[in-house]
Amino acid sequence: MLQVGKTVAYCKSISELPSVTAKTVAEAAYAGDQTAKEVYKICGKQLGKALSVFIDLLNPELIIMGSIYGRAKALLEPHMMQVIEREAYFESVAACKIVESGLAENVGDMAALSLAVMSSTE
Repeated sequence: MLQVGKTVAYCKSISELPSVTAKTVAEAAYAGDQTAKEVYKICGKQLGKALSVFIDLLNPELIIMGSIYGRAKALLEPHMMQVIEREAYFESVAACKIVESGLAENVGDMAALSLAVMSSTE
């Protein structure tokens, strides 16, 4: 959009591009920005494709999604589930529950701390 002279809610100019994050795009999508909504639609579909393979290969009962999924679940989930229901084996999908992590935004911090604790005990 910026290349053709149009602005979007989450990035007004090329100089703002380095500050664009998944969070700022999600906020713009929730505020009604159509480009931001399309970004999350594409991401949701790609996530659905990846999870479809995961579900078919491992047949999990539970998938816990952290970080951005918790913040943007409403933007991702409809498109993600549409793909999963179309591409994954239906009995595996029926047996699998996808939930957001209770750690929400702190999942990365907790993973880093866990690694630090593990490394210090070796």
